[in-house]
Amino acid sequence: MDVKSVSVCLVGELVIHANNDHSEVKAKTDLVKKDFPGISAGATTIDQAYSLDLVGPSERYAVLPPMTSGLVTTRHYVEVRCKFLWGPNVHIEIPVKIMAIPEVAVAALSNLLADVKTKAL
Repeated sequence: MDVKSVSVCLVGELVIHANNDHSEVKAKTDLVKKDFPGISAGATTIDQAYSLDLVGPSERYAVLPPMTSGLVTTRHYVEVRCKFLWGPNVHIEIPVKIMAIPEVAVAALSNLLADVKTKAL
């Protein structure tokens, strides 16, 4: 069966722990998304890579690493959707962990502070 299209998306999820009765409020945001062409039935994709750029030339800020606290938790996962012409679509979520590089984090923070100072003027 031919795959009509493949969509790959890096999703950021924010979970707010509302109170002590274990209720949660969840929100998710598509951070980076790319659509790729389909694949013919029987074709191998061993040499085809699907990549997402965490920081592109048009984006201003990098994707932040996950955090956990008593009130808020953030996490990231890659969502892959395959659409088939004559069948049900396939959807999987692959958890990922984004690590902060200290030098990059300091540079991003200094850029953010410079931007805030510029807006304040």
